[in-house]
Amino acid sequence: MRKSLAVLSLMAALSGCASTPPPTADKPATLEQYQLDMAACMREQGVDMPDPQGNAGVALDVSGLDMAAVQAAAQACQQRLGPPPAADGGPGKTGEERLADQLKIAQCLREHGVDAEDPVPGGAMELPADLPEAAAQACGIGGGVQPAMPGKPE
Repeated sequence: MRKSLAVLSLMAALSGCASTPPPTADKPATLEQYQLDMAACMREQGVDMPDPQGNAGVALDVSGLDMAAVQAAAQACQQRLGPPPAADGGPGKTGEERLADQLKIAQCLREHGVDAEDPVPGGAMELPADLPEAAAQACGIGGGVQPAMPGKPE
């Protein structure tokens, strides 16, 4: 299995395709708060996920992780938090819209010489750990690709 990173420009990229949030009064109002809440929830579920730094999102080093456990944790967290709000504070995208965006990114990356597989519904978008920054920028994901460095302080 090739070493890869699950890119989480929106923390819910790992989670299922829920299209409407659960009825809750404490749904995070901003994308930044949603990302912080998602990271905390993932840690509560047993996944060592760092807090995001600014608007860059999080890159989670998935080598050695039980992806079924990561998926289950992400789905549990999205059920608790609902889908993420849009960066501008408006309603977030549905799971289907996020999947369509990820499919476009995968196609763009392939056009730029990157071996990127199509994501599947409810799955994480996986990218090579050595993703060229030029390809990431060209495909609109440059700010969200930050490989996790072993031993680097959080």
